[in-house]
Amino acid sequence: MRRAIAFGLVLLMTLLLTSGCWDYRETDQLAIVYALGLDRIPGSDPILLTVQVVTPAAGTSMGASAGAGAESKAFTTISGTGKSVFDAISRLGRKLPRRLYFAHTKIIIFGRTLAEAGLGDVMDALNRNPEIRRTTLMFATDGSANQILAKSTPLERLPAKGLEMIAEKAKRNAFVPEVNLNALNCRFDGVPGVAFLPLVQLVKDPGSPSGSGAGENLTISRTAIFAKQHLVGILTRDESKGLMWLINRPQGQNVTLDGAGGAGVSALRILAGQTNIVPQVSENGISMEITCSARANVRETETVGLDLNDPASLKKLEHEAEQVITKQVETTITDAETGLDADFVGFGRQLRAEYPAEWKQVETSWKDIFPSVRFEVVCHIEIVNTGVMNNPSRPGAGKE
Repeated sequence: MRRAIAFGLVLLMTLLLTSGCWDYRETDQLAIVYALGLDRIPGSDPILLTVQVVTPAAGTSMGASAGAGAESKAFTTISGTGKSVFDAISRLGRKLPRRLYFAHTKIIIFGRTLAEAGLGDVMDALNRNPEIRRTTLMFATDGSANQILAKSTPLERLPAKGLEMIAEKAKRNAFVPEVNLNALNCRFDGVPGVAFLPLVQLVKDPGSPSGSGAGENLTISRTAIFAKQHLVGILTRDESKGLMWLINRPQGQNVTLDGAGGAGVSALRILAGQTNIVPQVSENGISMEITCSARANVRETETVGLDLNDPASLKKLEHEAEQVITKQVETTITDAETGLDADFVGFGRQLRAEYPAEWKQVETSWKDIFPSVRFEVVCHIEIVNTGVMNNPSRPGAGKE
């Protein structure tokens, strides 16, 4: 009994001595990486790694409204090359007085050359790094990831933070899907191994603040498509909107209507939406019945002669919205089947879920079968709110 008590006391003293943050790291010993960019370049060291590091002095003053500290640069962008991702990190670390620390990395961007060459080795390195979180947001770009991270963003002192906020707004408006590292892994490992990423682009600003029109801004409104971890194509803006319907995330999307019931433009916003994809297997082959339904409100209208008190006028708006959305979804599927030859729309996943036995028969040849899958898209839109006005504020708008 005495031995047990003595052992307990020793154990308690040991726990007291080792309590607290015994394995902590001082922040003044770390280079905290907020964003990471990866490109492929010619030469013996093909991996170009770019990191955006929070400047220590500025990190504490990013939220400050005044003072000398608030004027210091909030970030440093550093690049290095290597034969692999780990090699590039190791080489870059030799040039820095602090250790690169990836536990707070919010954004990872793949450059186009790397994406086209394939993400296999890069994904392996990212997944093996214990510091990189599975919630890290993933992006592709049609140019260089290095250039994206070097570009400053208006109103935000840390460019990567600005990009993170642009991505959040794109998700809220249902322009593009949000994809983190875990979701990307699931797409690559799942059926049929096709994935998509939001596309970050540098777009020329036609009216920069200086009036020169030479400026460029970061924008996210298109989607990059990957098959077998290789970039195979980029969707247009309308196709990206169609994809959001197909993956059941249309909430917040704006629908622009030209001339509903007359001359002028109207705009609806999707409040809540849902898409059902039902596969059918028959002796005639495989087909998909796609039903999109949503509730929307009227955000703007300049249509001449449109009386929103009139149920017939609302029906016209609803009908035109249904036509616009149906066309977007159909165009997206057609591009998947005949343009990119990649089932990013999820037909294979639905077939496996509903017809597992039939799926086993076609799984190995799905890439050849997918382009011939017939589909029908039906859309139902209900306008539930017209705002505080019933008629256009400029009744003559749109007249010539």
